[in-house]
Amino acid sequence: MGRVFIIDDDKQASEILKKRGFDIFTTQNAYNLVRYSHELAPSLYVVKSNLRDTNYYGLVKHLIDNHYTDNAPLVVLHQNGKKSKIFRQGVAHYISENELNARLPELAEAYCKGGRKYDLLMVEHIASKRHIQTLMPANLAAFKVCDTQAARIFMQKNNVEAVALYCPSDKYDELRSKLDFEKIFHVDNPENVKDLVSFIK
Repeated sequence: MGRVFIIDDDKQASEILKKRGFDIFTTQNAYNLVRYSHELAPSLYVVKSNLRDTNYYGLVKHLIDNHYTDNAPLVVLHQNGKKSKIFRQGVAHYISENELNARLPELAEAYCKGGRKYDLLMVEHIASKRHIQTLMPANLAAFKVCDTQAARIFMQKNNVEAVALYCPSDKYDELRSKLDFEKIFHVDNPENVKDLVSFIK
């Protein structure tokens, strides 16, 4: 099972994953997070956006620009209603305070264990406030990610039936080529995901 690296000054995220048996490395220091990444090879990064003594923007930029996220997707924890202020290309997932208990274990399961089957993976190049599960019938398993490299990692570890790529039309060919997957559908509105159901099943 893969390891989760967490920088979290109140240890809430750490406790949630620890109770579920995940292998975690937690710190309040950005330097330690980066330093031990080379030695311990995490499968997932979790960064809190409102850390008291850490420059969130500088840390996220460093992790993305220096390719730490090539092999371990980046999850950002944010305050309710603050996602639009911290959005950055290269972050794989955003989790609000209200979603923490439900979504963080799901992400850790997907990237650290894998082996699960999903009917649809939605890759959002454009930020959307809608959760993929609210757009799909209850009997279909769906997963949402905001970064193409994280999507590739997800597909290597899990079984995906189809991919919906939510992006501007002029970006579709470029992003599709990065995913290296045959069954990809372009959507220009998250609501159009519902129309894909007949193609998936």
